[in-house]
Amino acid sequence: MNAFLPFENRKQCCKILLDDIFYIKQEGRLLYVITEEEIFRCYQRMEDILEFLDKRFYRCLKKITLNFQNVSAMKDQTVFFKNGDKIFLGRQNYIHTRQSFAAYIKKPCNFNDFIV
Repeated sequence: MNAFLPFENRKQCCKILLDDIFYIKQEGRLLYVITEEEIFRCYQRMEDILEFLDKRFYRCLKKITLNFQNVSAMKDQTVFFKNGDKIFLGRQNYIHTRQSFAAYIKKPCNFNDFIV
């Protein structure tokens, strides 16, 4: 069974497969779920959706959560995704994120575990 993130706003209600999510970002009160096909937008807090994510997701900033499964590379304080998107991180956040990504690609995580 594929894990999913339940999504609901005024116009739609759907399941977003965790495999399809590249990253999730919070801007003000809006939460954006970025996938290859679409950008989903709703009024929600990041903390409310963390329970649906597993260990392939890494919260690199308070307002950005990455899906390591869809990260293609990390270089020069920038995270590159398979769809061509890029996210620039500050030095300390980049170092911690890169270390976590290196551990992820060396030993794939158990997807039944949840992030903290």
